[in-house]
Amino acid sequence: MKQFINPQALDALRVDDFRLYWCGNTLSKLGTEMQTVALAWQVYIFTHEPFSLGLIGLVRAGPVILFSIVGGTLADSMSRRRLLLITQTILLTMSALLALLTATGLANVWLLYGITFLSAIASSADGPAHAAVIPSLVPRHLMTNAITLNNLSWSVAGIIGPAIGGLIIGGFGVPVAFGLDAISFLAVIWVLTVVRAPLIGPELTAEERTARGSLRRIKNGFIFMRSKPILFNLMLLDFFAMLFGASITLLPVFANDILKVGPAGLGLLAAAPAVGSVLGAVGLTVLHRPHYPGRVVMGAIVIYGICVIVFGLSTFFWLSWLMLAGTGAADTVSMTMRQSIRQLLTPEEMRGRIGGINFLFAVSGSQLGEFESGIAAQLISSPVAVALGGLACLGMVGLVISRNLALRNFTEETESLPYLAELKDPQLKTGS
Repeated sequence: MKQFINPQALDALRVDDFRLYWCGNTLSKLGTEMQTVALAWQVYIFTHEPFSLGLIGLVRAGPVILFSIVGGTLADSMSRRRLLLITQTILLTMSALLALLTATGLANVWLLYGITFLSAIASSADGPAHAAVIPSLVPRHLMTNAITLNNLSWSVAGIIGPAIGGLIIGGFGVPVAFGLDAISFLAVIWVLTVVRAPLIGPELTAEERTARGSLRRIKNGFIFMRSKPILFNLMLLDFFAMLFGASITLLPVFANDILKVGPAGLGLLAAAPAVGSVLGAVGLTVLHRPHYPGRVVMGAIVIYGICVIVFGLSTFFWLSWLMLAGTGAADTVSMTMRQSIRQLLTPEEMRGRIGGINFLFAVSGSQLGEFESGIAAQLISSPVAVALGGLACLGMVGLVISRNLALRNFTEETESLPYLAELKDPQLKTGS
């Protein structure tokens, strides 16, 4: 068994800058998870319609589709520290506004949608910037370890956040949950002011900073992605899995109408994927990296789809909880391997743009999936909608897998030499 254990499992946390960033992100994610539960619960209480929960996904997806590529370009065009300080401040303000409106009784469902839309615009730049920052905080040989540990911290916060969120909603009300989320953004803002890593993007010429130059850089980001079929297919896998496998948005329906466990049970259900995520992330942390990460991605997504199907059909709380935990474990394993492959294949100069494109696929798939789930639940029923979504997820993922031999055979060793060649190629390096 010894050969499977990774003795350097926590090495990235020995890097001061990454350790600070890791702690700040954990606290911020804690607040975000509480806000997600509070928003879904408040919207459902206002409307008592599954469709209204699906609209949350659509409202979030719009800005991602419109602005994530621009956000990724910004992450390659300006100080990533400055960009994150701006986006985190905006997100803090939006959460504080949610707290104020709900506390004063001025909130309505359309105001909640509007603030969610504005927050999603900020997130469209925040997500790609965060993705581009991690490789700047650790040496290249610790990058996979850092990504795994970062996902682990998010998963741990994801366990505590929804559970506390459900208890806070039941005991103190929705405004307190929104207020605590606003406070949590201060952790990341403080970390960004004290880390010593430069967190800057590549130097640009005056022409590259013009609108025309920015459009050319966006175009070159897509060209680079298409030159790497593995990257493109990883994003497709993520998109389809999230599009057809989204079920979190309907949790208030399951908690209130099907499993009848109330807001406290909703918190436990919402925390279940994070429990699974912790187990998946711990496994990836303590075990050696798999030799064929692409195959791990494929297997994890298949498990994800099966768990979604069983969750949709279950009428037993703990079986439902277990299946949600399974989706969390599978998603974390898949996500960590996808992120590692993407960072290994992407030069520093392209990380913001490729991160923006990946953010577009991942978040739009998730949010459009929530909208699709809401419509399907309104037309048929929530259990059938979720189960059919899981089945469609398996079908679409199977199609992508069957046509992608390169991803199945991907290894870090076979890609290291092409990566170094790209760094020496001025055209690929500058994206010009």
